[in-house]
Amino acid sequence: MKYLTINILHHHLHTEFRAKMSIMAQFAKYWEKEGHIVNFLFGCEEYIPADILVIHVDLSETPEEYLTFARQYPRVVNLGLTDIRKRAISRNLVERGDAYRGPVIIKTDLNCGGTPEVKLGTRPEAKPLSWLQRMKKRYKLKDPGVIQTPSDYLIYSQKRKVPRSVFKNDELIVEKFLPEKHGEAYYQRRYYFLGEKEYNEIHSTSVPIHAVDSDDHLIDYWEEQEIPVQLQAYRKELKADFGKIDYVIRDGQVVVFDVNRTPSAGNVKGDPVAAKWAQTIAERLHSGIYPT
Repeated sequence: MKYLTINILHHHLHTEFRAKMSIMAQFAKYWEKEGHIVNFLFGCEEYIPADILVIHVDLSETPEEYLTFARQYPRVVNLGLTDIRKRAISRNLVERGDAYRGPVIIKTDLNCGGTPEVKLGTRPEAKPLSWLQRMKKRYKLKDPGVIQTPSDYLIYSQKRKVPRSVFKNDELIVEKFLPEKHGEAYYQRRYYFLGEKEYNEIHSTSVPIHAVDSDDHLIDYWEEQEIPVQLQAYRKELKADFGKIDYVIRDGQVVVFDVNRTPSAGNVKGDPVAAKWAQTIAERLHSGIYPT
């Protein structure tokens, strides 16, 4: 095998500490063990020649300057996946005037409530909470005006119950709420991929929204060998070379919840379970970057 030089491109304000918490950093360890050179780039100021560039900018939209920089390289991972906002990737959006009347969920258009955009300075910090919002937070009452993480998402049994202000807010989206339930457990599926390498798992939880594996809602998780053809076709439509797709199976159909181009490896230093899981993902997927 020819030894490769692989560059991983981060946002210029991204820290080395945060970069090391990603699944991509786990891949890099394997590439280096196998004799390849890996460079971590922070911003577009310095061009370092490489065989492959991985765009790993933790924003919902990849800025054009990073795409322009990336096009200098002979092969680029995720050059085609430039926008993962919910309005771009969702197939279950609901509008106020459409015919859908069933249960809905309110999310932010940006991934992770726009937190990465705030951290990297592309979006201003949220305004201080009002007195009413502070009271709601104190008593653990959800507010569509304060959604920062998936645990803040709101579910309504009928679309007509959604406040009108939500439909007028460009930072929020309304989707059909289509969970996958087996008995008392909810199933949430995660599909990881790099090139032709794939890994698919199911998380069984006691709640319909589960985004933090360390919480008390996780019942069990396991690898699922069968990967839906419909999901693979959706990935191809997105032009996604690397990432994670959260989804469920509802009435035999794939329902996508979220797309992530920069998935985290979790607390690999402090949590042995997370470390073993990240190692499994890296072992299975890292070779997907090699030319076939």
